[in-house]
Amino acid sequence: MTLASTDRTQERSSREVLEQALRDAGAAIRGQEVRCPFHDDKHASGGIYRSDDGAWRFKCHGASCGFCGDVFDVRVRATGKPIGEVLGGSETAAPQRRTRPPRVFATVDELAASFNLPIEGTFKYTDPTTGEIDLAVMRLRKHDGGKTFRQGCRCGDGFAAQAPAKPWPIYNRTRLSAAAEVVVVEGEKCVHALAGLGIVATTSPCGAGKAGYADWSPLAGKRVYLWADHDDGGRKHMESVASILETSEPPCRVFWIEPDELGLEPKGDVADFIAAMDEATAEQKRTAVLEVLRTAHPVGCVQELEALLEDTIAGKREAIAWPWKRLGELSRALLPATVTLVCGDPGAAKSFMLLEAALFWHSQGRKVALFELEEDRAYHLHRALALQAGNGDLLDPDWIQANPDEVREAYALHADFLDGFGKRIYEAPDDEITAD
Repeated sequence: MTLASTDRTQERSSREVLEQALRDAGAAIRGQEVRCPFHDDKHASGGIYRSDDGAWRFKCHGASCGFCGDVFDVRVRATGKPIGEVLGGSETAAPQRRTRPPRVFATVDELAASFNLPIEGTFKYTDPTTGEIDLAVMRLRKHDGGKTFRQGCRCGDGFAAQAPAKPWPIYNRTRLSAAAEVVVVEGEKCVHALAGLGIVATTSPCGAGKAGYADWSPLAGKRVYLWADHDDGGRKHMESVASILETSEPPCRVFWIEPDELGLEPKGDVADFIAAMDEATAEQKRTAVLEVLRTAHPVGCVQELEALLEDTIAGKREAIAWPWKRLGELSRALLPATVTLVCGDPGAAKSFMLLEAALFWHSQGRKVALFELEEDRAYHLHRALALQAGNGDLLDPDWIQANPDEVREAYALHADFLDGFGKRIYEAPDDEITAD
């Protein structure tokens, strides 16, 4: 047995290797259940098992799929490469078990008809350079009334029921090439809904969660609007698209359309948004969609700047003032999400300075808390009384004893304020302070 055949045997005998190959192909795995990556599998119709020869295999029980194979079969199906290329050698070195050649149909329509389900739509992904179909997505109605999708790609002179090699093409590339602005949606139906209004759109195949499998390079340098479906899956999908577009060259200008602002029902999409205007003219619908694009939120680095500016304009972000105006103007030390350290030698009046600032903030209605690591609350309230009264002598025990009436008058004048401020002071516990 050669070293290469030994390595292949080890791969076939490893469940972990098979699971990784399935995940690379787009499968979701939970225990023994697998959502098949080779068709639009909503209910985990596949499973993993170990055969008598010790190899781990994946079997899809979907009526229109039926894929069964080991790790090498999965890689062949997922990549569209010949078995010899997947193995890194000649086909004669392959394991005994081979994937059956896919059935090839002369046209996409013949392929769609082979699924024996009502066809609700066939979406052809056309290469703008060659004019040939390189991927077809078929929307079918199941016997139980639900919908399902199937893929087909070019295989020789015809089409077979399998996905093309990754990265997958995105939809509507011929119109994208001439467009300066493009709306990214979820699903070919939504692309056509916008096309009916003269607005160029695109989508990646196979729905939410597969953005990373698609080639988004046709959007480079364009103004791109991300219109997510109104659900968590749609939002996460568009967030993935936004992340991918960050690396495009030349850069994209990306905008986010927030579904929560459109009055859509849960899972509602752009087609539903347009359909809701059933009594409007086509021009009125187009105007409504263009208004949505106009008010879209920028995504990326500039979005952070816009949020900072708008929060500042609205008063949500401001520099908290010090009691000492000049210090505040020079330092702007108390901006949100900042930490300010006051440093100095022992006895430099750091804690006294902080106490005076806290009194000032409390008097302005600011929410403030002091966690004092030295002395008790009465000690700090005593110092606060001297600050509020503007009388340093109130800190001198001899002066207090000699002037009881003035002391009691100062206390009575400021007692209510200091009672409220005292609730903002927290003493260090006697035990060692922990992170909690």
